Amino acid sequence: MQFTESEWSSMVDTASSVYQLDSTTISIIRSCSLFKLAAAIPYLAESTDRRRESLSNLLLVIAMSLPFPTKDLFAHCITDDDDPLNRLSVFLRSSSGRMDIQKRAVALLSLVMLNDYRTDYESDWKAGKYNPLVEKKWKYETVRDELIKYIGSVDCPVMDEIFSLEEALGRSYWWVG
Repeated sequence: MQFTESEWSSMVDTASSVYQLDSTTISIIRSCSLFKLAAAIPYLAESTDRRRESLSNLLLVIAMSLPFPTKDLFAHCITDDDDPLNRLSVFLRSSSGRMDIQKRAVALLSLVMLNDYRTDYESDWKAGKYNPLVEKKWKYETVRDELIKYIGSVDCPVMDEIFSLEEALGRSYWWVG
């Protein structure tokens, strides 16, 4: 079973119903390749329960991104400092599918997160918001290079069609269409 445009549209419709999203937000989600990648992970990794995991991932990425009360639950915390994939490990399901593909997708998402930390460096520092770059827990170039190395070690052309390394590197914020 492939992650088709029809499947993506169905997932967005279902998530939109769950969260009762307005048409503008729905349109942004539909066009957001980062959200599409999160939903596609179970299909790309050939998980056993793709539809359920796909919807779960889409609901999670929406909960992490939109100004819902849940957003702060997913904010970076000290325990996420050990590994750049920790914060987004909610998208990994060790019991189902190819873990290398799942980790590759999370590494792409983590690159965007890392770029977002770099973009928000000054405002986070001024606001006292936890940011691993501000706290000197991560060095941007080192983490970026490690993520790129892992992404390059796992071939997945279908993933690249949804969300490429170049797109991840060029993206400065998490929530954009």
